[in-house]
Amino acid sequence: MNIFNQIGAEAVALSGESLIVNHLKEKKSFLERKDDYHKKTKPVLIFSGGAMLGIFGAGVGVALNYLGLTNAFDVVVGVSAGAANAAYFLADQCKFGLTIYLEELTRKEFYNPWRVWKMVNVDYVGEVLRDIKPLNIEAVRKSRSQFLVSATDAENGKGLLIDALYTFDLIELICGSCGMFVVYNKPRRILPLGISVLDGAMTKPLPVCDVIERYHPTDLFVILNRPLYERRDILPLVHRWYSTMRLQNFSPELKEVFWRGGSIYNESVDYCVSGEWVSHNVNLSVVAPRTNTVTRTTRDVNLLKNYARDGADQVLSAFCSELTHKQIDEIIRDLIP
Repeated sequence: MNIFNQIGAEAVALSGESLIVNHLKEKKSFLERKDDYHKKTKPVLIFSGGAMLGIFGAGVGVALNYLGLTNAFDVVVGVSAGAANAAYFLADQCKFGLTIYLEELTRKEFYNPWRVWKMVNVDYVGEVLRDIKPLNIEAVRKSRSQFLVSATDAENGKGLLIDALYTFDLIELICGSCGMFVVYNKPRRILPLGISVLDGAMTKPLPVCDVIERYHPTDLFVILNRPLYERRDILPLVHRWYSTMRLQNFSPELKEVFWRGGSIYNESVDYCVSGEWVSHNVNLSVVAPRTNTVTRTTRDVNLLKNYARDGADQVLSAFCSELTHKQIDEIIRDLIP
């Protein structure tokens, strides 16, 4: 990251001085009083993806639920693993949802590098969300927030933002968005839209521009599951060979967007730190891990817990400036034991 982007990263990092903090507190207060003045602000929350990296976003969601901000966002967007995080957040179940990363997703049923035909088992994720640690779908559908899920059209490779509440099977859509291309490769049919979708992180890993253009928010709260200074690298040679083999039966358009996936993510993060969004009269704040101690396949429970705690700590420190660090740490230890 160059010096200009570093300055931009520091400027957008969530803090107690961020305008969005006061705006969300006001929004919550007006909503609780049923005062239409809450409409003067239109905050949007974006949960990014990244498989096990998503536990950072889950930690952020736990803190936001704790602060009573579950209904404060007019629009909530979920990408890949972030789609699951967003759903549990809207159901006020983030603490419950976070345990999935620590218990179910650390098992070989989810990730097994020797299961080369399906290294990441998204079918198992669907089973977890439906039966093992069930998502309260009714609570999600009753939420005042519009819930959008990022996905990629499996036929033409186009990126989509799908209104989750207008689909017949919410969990099927979440699994479609989580369906990591190459290591899963099973498109999900979404009804009543009649389209098949794959990994949303491939085409819209951080749909900031899409959200600004479509919804004209006053505030954007962006959750990155990688540090702001980190960018996606070109795949190693072995990974490129494996990917080429796994891509054989898919369209040229889908193959092209897969190979561009890393650059699409990098461009999206660069946009966040560039400050270009100021021209759209929007306040943007990013909460991101301080260090890159977790990868997409990490199974070490202590590393995962600390990654989640980092997210919760940054949110609580920004919103609860009256509390000491010790008091915040005690809250976090209760939320994420």
